[in-house]
Amino acid sequence: MVTSDHGWCVMKLTSSDLFIHEDVVYELLVKQGRFYDEELLERLVKVFNTSLLRYSKVLFIRWDFKVGSYTHDNSEVSRLFKKLKIHLERKYGIKNTCYLWAREQEKTPHQHYHIVLLLNGHKIRHPYNLNRWLISYSERNDLPQPWVPQNCYKKLTRGDPDSFSEAFKRASYLAKSDGKGRQGKHCKNYGSSMI
Repeated sequence: MVTSDHGWCVMKLTSSDLFIHEDVVYELLVKQGRFYDEELLERLVKVFNTSLLRYSKVLFIRWDFKVGSYTHDNSEVSRLFKKLKIHLERKYGIKNTCYLWAREQEKTPHQHYHIVLLLNGHKIRHPYNLNRWLISYSERNDLPQPWVPQNCYKKLTRGDPDSFSEAFKRASYLAKSDGKGRQGKHCKNYGSSMI
């Protein structure tokens, strides 16, 4: 374990390709020399577990959300989630949304956000319409085009460790330490749904 001090923000980091939480081993996305924020990994485990407690089928979706200019807060991603929750409730009847976002700023002058959604897989089976909603949201709000990975989703089933492991490994990318800690003093590196 290593600690990284960004002045006001201290992160407990690991460079292992495995993360152990409550005696369960989770495989991480491996890249030589990469460090992961252990607190963010722990939160990710809790968000995944909460989603599978709520729903026996879960749709995992991965997005990158971009903003037009640097902000000292996370108001843009907060606004996105406020609108997304309204959309999910109106269109799909989904009231409980499990998610985690991570703020990063590396080489560009402004931040971007990596997002993981874990939704009721009984009501939403494919991300196509939600991906279109995100693109439309960005256009309506004069934001840069979001990035939606080609294989941006995975279907999880409660009791299926393989689907969980594969999705968690992909989501662990959000916990990488690169690009973290460059925001204002009262601004978080990540946020998540209530668990």
